Amino acid sequence: FSRSGWGDRPISHSCVLSYFYKMNDTTQEFSLANRLKDVFSPNGKFEPMRVLSRKEEPRQHFVHAHALVDAGTTIGNGTRIWAFAHIVTGAVIGDDCNVCDHTFVEGGVRIGDRVTLKCGVYLWNGITVENDVFIGPAAVFTNDSRPRSKRYFPDLKTVLKEGCSIGANSTVLPNLTIGRWAMVGAGSVVTRSVPDHALVAGNPARWRAWICRCGEKLTDPLNGMLKCECGKSYEQISSDEVRAVVSNGHSHSSPQPTV
Repeated sequence: FSRSGWGDRPISHSCVLSYFYKMNDTTQEFSLANRLKDVFSPNGKFEPMRVLSRKEEPRQHFVHAHALVDAGTTIGNGTRIWAFAHIVTGAVIGDDCNVCDHTFVEGGVRIGDRVTLKCGVYLWNGITVENDVFIGPAAVFTNDSRPRSKRYFPDLKTVLKEGCSIGANSTVLPNLTIGRWAMVGAGSVVTRSVPDHALVAGNPARWRAWICRCGEKLTDPLNGMLKCECGKSYEQISSDEVRAVVSNGHSHSSPQPTV
C-alpha cells in the first residue's frame, strides 16, 4: 500500500469502507483498518479514522417493489416483505420475519419475531402470532364462527403460541390457541385448541403424538418421561400436557419444590 493508492490508482475512504463492509469477520475489519489508518493521514501526520463495524450498520426491513405496505404499519428490522403482500395500517410485524408473496395482514394483527408466513396466507383481525411461528402455504384462519355478509361482530381471538407450526392448506377455526412448539399437519381442520408440543392431524384434527421443540416425535413415556433423539427430555404431566425438563431436572414452568 502507498498513500497514493495501489499502483497509480488512488484510494478513497469510501473504497476501503466498502471493502470493510463486505468482510464477514469484524475482527479482521479492525485489524485491516489499523494497518491502513496511516495511509489516509495527510502530510504524514496520524489522524485516526473511524471505521464502522458491520454491527453498527442500521438494520432495515425490505419491501418488494410490488408489495403494498400502508402508512401506519410497524415492521421490524431484518423483516422481508415480498411481492403482492398487503400489510394494512395498524399491523405490527416483528424482527427478522419472512412474509412471502400473495399474503395479507389486517390492521389488528400482531406478529412477533422470526415468523415465517408462506405464500397465500391471510391473517385477519384478532390473530396474534408469537415468536418463531411457521405458517405454511395456503393455511386458512377465520375470526367469525357464524359469518354472514355485511353483518359484523367483534373479532374472535386466535393465538399461535411461540414456535408452533401450521401445516400447508390447514384450516384453523376462530377463538382457539395453538400451543407452544405444537404442530398442525398439512390439510388439517383444527376445531379446538392444541396443547403445547402436540402433533395434531386430520379432519377434525386429533392428537397423534408429542413432539420436541426440534420437530421430531418423542418416545413413548417411560416413568412419565419422554425423550427425543436430539437429547431433550420432557415430563408428561397429564394425558394432555407435557413440559420440557430444564437442566436442573425440573419441568419447565412447573412449580419448584420448597426447601
